[in-house]
Formats: sequence, C-alpha cells, structure tokens
Amino acid sequence: AARGRAVTELGCGTALCALTAARAGARWALATDNNPLPLDLAARAAAEQGLPLRTQLLDLAGRAPLRAGPDLVIATDVCYSTDVARALARRCGEALDAGVDTVVVADSVNIARGAFEEAARARGLRAR
Repeated sequence: AARGRAVTELGCGTALCALTAARAGARWALATDNNPLPLDLAARAAAEQGLPLRTQLLDLAGRAPLRAGPDLVIATDVCYSTDVARALARRCGEALDAGVDTVVVADSVNIARGAFEEAARARGLRAR
C-alpha cells in the first residue's frame, strides 16, 4: 500500500516501517523520532540501500508541526505512556486535518492503548 505514496512514520525507533515503505516503492518516506541516534542509523541504512528516506527530529508531545505532504502516516508500538499515547492521538488528528488520506496505528505492547483510543475518540477519530 506504500507504492507511489508519501509515507511518514511517527516515533520510528528502528524505522522499520519507513524503510519498508521506501523499499516497497514509496515516493518518499520520512522517519521521525525524538532521539537523533535511530534517525542517524535509519538515514545511513537508507543511503546504503539507495532508498528515498528522510528523517526529522520530532517530539510527539511537542508543538513542532509535522512535515507537510504525506498521504500515509504510520505509528507502531509508541504508546509507552499515557502522555505519549495522548500526544500520538493529537498528531494523528493533525495529520488527518492536514489532508493525510490514511493513518495507521498499531500497538502490540498495549501499555497505554486505552489512553490512545480515548484521546482519539475525543478528537472524533475512529480507533479500533
């Protein structure tokens, strides 16, 4: 589903989703995280593979805007606290308000999934 799309991964960690999207034919992929180390590693991995990946230092709980232009936003396993889960819901709403077609959030850890779902519903988003 990434082919030909512009993809942003929020809280990328290893940037597996962003790198996979780039490998699958995304126009470009953007990996974001609040830690510069994984961003540097992701950028190096993408460069070695010739993949269209950019990085952005981004605190989900901060107020810095998301880089414009994605059609797909992905976040996986970033709901490690209630505050981060609520911030992620806010960022998902901002992305949709800015015209992003699809936002996918997956959370296998389930530490603060309830907080994310509650915050998403409060913004009028469908969380399932």
